[in-house]
Amino acid sequence: MEGDEVCKASGSVIIYKETKTKFIGNVDNNALKRRLVDGFRTKTGSVPSDRNMWADEYSRFSLALRNAKVSDEIQIAIEYHITAAVRFRLDVLLAGNNGETDNGMTLELKAWETAQLTDIDDMVRM
Repeated sequence: MEGDEVCKASGSVIIYKETKTKFIGNVDNNALKRRLVDGFRTKTGSVPSDRNMWADEYSRFSLALRNAKVSDEIQIAIEYHITAAVRFRLDVLLAGNNGETDNGMTLELKAWETAQLTDIDDMVRM
């Protein structure tokens, strides 16, 4: 099974999927929010209330991605719904292959103005 077939079989849904190059182009052309809204409506029948934050969140993410040392062909999945219930979703899933193995990374985007380190590993205080 490949791509969308895997998603259908597992009950997961990907709202947006493109390469790094196409994602950055969609951000630069102000097309990303429309693609996300259309994707949500088509695949889930509704659009989440946090859509007003998308332009800022994904614009900042695109700035980091431009400077990242990753292939222009890396796949970017946005609003990846792990279950059909939609309650569990990832903001961004990066996927690629280095010629030998498949690799992936999940990102949760936050619009916090400040955050502080804590004594607990991988934990911050807002």
